[in-house]
Amino acid sequence: MAAGACRRPGRRDLSRAGGARSRPRPLDRPAPLRPRLTGGVGALVTTDDASPAGTVRAGDRPGKGSLAVVCRSGSVEAGAEARVEVVEQLAAGRDEGIPEPELLDLPGAPWRSRVADGRWQVNSGHPEYRAIADRPPLKLRYLALLFAKEVVLRSCGDPRFEAPLEQLVEVAAYADRRLAASRGRRRKGAGMDRARG
Repeated sequence: MAAGACRRPGRRDLSRAGGARSRPRPLDRPAPLRPRLTGGVGALVTTDDASPAGTVRAGDRPGKGSLAVVCRSGSVEAGAEARVEVVEQLAAGRDEGIPEPELLDLPGAPWRSRVADGRWQVNSGHPEYRAIADRPPLKLRYLALLFAKEVVLRSCGDPRFEAPLEQLVEVAAYADRRLAASRGRRRKGAGMDRARG
């Protein structure tokens, strides 16, 4: 079973037990798998006693726990365990993709994005945002970088990562703009060559 599974509050995810045995040993009859979720991270809903599949329903609050599965046949017992973490959702909205940010036009503020009162806010007055505001592909990549930065900061809980992550966003956004400009020049040059020919 893979370790380090993350869930969002209220989210349901299918979990499947699996593991490697050193020696295969035939069983006389099917052995039941007994899953157990600890740490108050939510509830485990299983399909039936013999199935390794079940649904983990995350709790309403962030927390850490573990999901364990034990299989017993006679005097032989085997098991697997994985850590489970319920992480805080950054912004209300769609379950998938990048949530809609709250845009704040603050040209004098140095920050690019932040989370305030449970809302993901993006500074639309920042020079980097203004440079790509009317270019949808670059804007989407920029917002994805900012959202990834916030997810990493919230999950690691270490404010020392904020400055390096901001620098990473700055470098990546600059590289995106330069690459887009370079592609635009190449396309323009190819069009002029075709016109001459």
